[in-house]
Amino acid sequence: MSTSFLRRFLSGSPQLAKMSKRKELLQRKKVQHINSGITEERKRDLLVATDLSKTIKKGNYHDVVSYGSKLMSLKSLKMLKRDERRVLARQSQLEGRIPVLATISSRDYHNKKYQNKVVWDFVCTYGRSLMRGREPPSRSKIELRIEIDLPIGLTKLEKRKLEEEADFSKIDTDKIEAMINNMSVILKEEKFKIFRIDRSSQKKWFIEAGPTEEFIEMYNNKIYKLGYGDQ
Repeated sequence: MSTSFLRRFLSGSPQLAKMSKRKELLQRKKVQHINSGITEERKRDLLVATDLSKTIKKGNYHDVVSYGSKLMSLKSLKMLKRDERRVLARQSQLEGRIPVLATISSRDYHNKKYQNKVVWDFVCTYGRSLMRGREPPSRSKIELRIEIDLPIGLTKLEKRKLEEEADFSKIDTDKIEAMINNMSVILKEEKFKIFRIDRSSQKKWFIEAGPTEEFIEMYNNKIYKLGYGDQ
């Protein structure tokens, strides 16, 4: 049987065409099911993890870098930095609004290491922008979501119910004030000015800060090498 005849036979087979079409539809539904129900942040994390795994399997260890507290491929790092630039650009264009560049939950009151990382990521957003010759916002915010402490082992429905019924006026704000103090100290050490602490909402507080002239000068001259925890 000639190759050309076999090719024509396979391409013209209605049964094989149906099987191929069915497989394509099933695959599409599978992808849609996976993508539904997860946040954009989670999708990005999965993409970063998958790309790291592929890079390691190929033996391209020279393309693996440390960013913050995570390992990732150079490809993923470029993607994240590109996304950061887009977010910063969009937020800078919001006239009359001060952008939120970092977020942390009040449940992390005991985790100073994570608080430090959130502040460092906030600072690095400014540093990267300045080192690339872009002008960042003169001031921006770190958002502290005020959330109640929940028992371990609750279902999502139980957690949602407790959060909806919570009396935020009775929340112990001393822990949140301690977080603010710790993060403010780090910001000042990194040459940032604290403009104000916004406590006007029961569910969200904000640290409003911006770079000092000293910080801008250092990063314009590329004195610092950006990376979590090293200068």
